[in-house]
Amino acid sequence: MPRNRLVSLWTRATVALGVLVAGCGGGATPTAPQSLDPIYANYPTDFPISVSSGLTPTFSWAGVRGGSLKVTDYSANTITLNDSWQFFSANSNTGFSSPVVYGTLPAGAECGLFGEATDNCPVAHPLVKGHLYELIIITPDLHAGVKFFIP
Repeated sequence: MPRNRLVSLWTRATVALGVLVAGCGGGATPTAPQSLDPIYANYPTDFPISVSSGLTPTFSWAGVRGGSLKVTDYSANTITLNDSWQFFSANSNTGFSSPVVYGTLPAGAECGLFGEATDNCPVAHPLVKGHLYELIIITPDLHAGVKFFIP
């Protein structure tokens, strides 16, 4: 192969590699908050839930009491457990009230179905900025509030 042809191929390969590496970004993260896909933003729910911003959000709802609360990381490895936090009402007749701060077990709630500690209760797994989370609150009379959010 002629030397000029070899140099030309080498130059193209080097430029292509440089573009590929630059395109991968050096771990830069977006500064603007991510918005939810409409399929998640408009997800059906029996009662509305609001979620404040940040990595320790407050979950609020009105008109019902909670029987259980579960936060699931949809961006985590789905083969391993991806439940960030889950707890239940200590009394299934009375439930727990709104608001609930992520990671703080509210009055009237306990870990596990029978009060036992689990791998994500009473200490919640830290939320990860930019991950998609699903929040489900089930009432004592089995109504479900569902809210997706990205901290």
